[in-house]
Amino acid sequence: MSTVKVKISGPFLDGRTETELARFRDDVLKTIARDAESTLRGLAARNFKTHPSGRWESELATTRRENSMVLQNPVIYNAWLEGEGSRNFPKTRFRGYRIWRKTYQLVKASAQSVADEKLKKYADRAGIEIR
Repeated sequence: MSTVKVKISGPFLDGRTETELARFRDDVLKTIARDAESTLRGLAARNFKTHPSGRWESELATTRRENSMVLQNPVIYNAWLEGEGSRNFPKTRFRGYRIWRKTYQLVKASAQSVADEKLKKYADRAGIEIR
């Protein structure tokens, strides 16, 4: 009678792939959230007629919720600044700055390239070949 021993090893079996993919997801989320906050602050500084109030800037925060990052600012006049409030045009001439919408559009346009750039680094660690 013969005995055969088979040794199987590699990143898929020892858990490295799952760990690195989770790190990849977290890194991409954090980078995109950081970019979004930076973009939003920059648009506010350029568009607000006066300097942003300390209250508006201090309330701007990025928080983690399950598998996503949320950028928010709960100040009550945010809808008015965005142009979505009940006291905007046509009741007044002020149409809003639309900085949240602009931020979303800019970040959405760059998100794929951020993920692609990070994927190369984590794929090597996870033992995945990218072609």
